[in-house]
Amino acid sequence: MTVGGQSAGAYSALSLALDPRTAELVTRVLLESGPFGLPPQDPQHAAENAETYLRLLGVQPGADCAKALRALPVEQLPATYGDLSGRLARRAVPPRCGELPYLFGTFDAYPTSPMLGRPTDAGRVLGRTFATAVAAFVTTGSADGWLPYAPATAARVRHLGGTAGQGPRPR
Repeated sequence: MTVGGQSAGAYSALSLALDPRTAELVTRVLLESGPFGLPPQDPQHAAENAETYLRLLGVQPGADCAKALRALPVEQLPATYGDLSGRLARRAVPPRCGELPYLFGTFDAYPTSPMLGRPTDAGRVLGRTFATAVAAFVTTGSADGWLPYAPATAARVRHLGGTAGQGPRPR
């Protein structure tokens, strides 16, 4: 299976890939903006965000979360997470993880973000390209013909970077 996570979720995905109890199940790992070297989020704050996410998804309090989540259309999960990200961004600081608006197409949720500047049409196209590559990797293990990761082969690690207002560029 493919596991992936962004920010604190990168910790979780990496833990699943490395844990002897689950490592044999994991064939692909997608780590985005892992806060490696930083302490994990306060458990109470994480629980509040999880409750908000479940509420936005329409999962009733006290429901069997796993069963309720499996019953939802898969497209609803990242779309709702994008909505949650936008809501959190409006009451907090602009995103530290600049790839989220590219992945979820939520540029307009961060109008004052110094990391994004003013998104251009080219940046939005790159966002769709990025989201398509992530979806392809998650479902097939390959993104548009990219070679699979090979340990100690830095050329096979994919990076996106750019300048403010232009969005990331493949390098």
